[in-house]
Amino acid sequence: LAAQAAECAGDQGKFLPYHERLYEHTLEEGSVLTPPLLTSYAGALGLNSELFEKCLKSEIKKPLVERERRKALDAGIDAVPTVVLGGQKKLVGVFSKDVYTREINLLLDREAS
Repeated sequence: LAAQAAECAGDQGKFLPYHERLYEHTLEEGSVLTPPLLTSYAGALGLNSELFEKCLKSEIKKPLVERERRKALDAGIDAVPTVVLGGQKKLVGVFSKDVYTREINLLLDREAS
């Protein structure tokens, strides 16, 4: 449902801020993301809550989210967040900027040699 909510926010040009708020919630609060909570996040980001709620309730984004989920599973990605570097290395979980920087630099060094 959260992925559908992010897509609904995207219809109003706020996919990334909404997506970031979902991650903040997961890291900070860890509680269940209910439709009223998802709608409250939309309102806090300045979205038209009525349009957002209509989109979410209609489940119009469900097929899109399911297609993307299937593509991820077919690619061997079964956890969120997962970052794939160089088409091979997977970083699964939340890491510091330093970890990402180190891994990217290692990949760039390998490609340069």
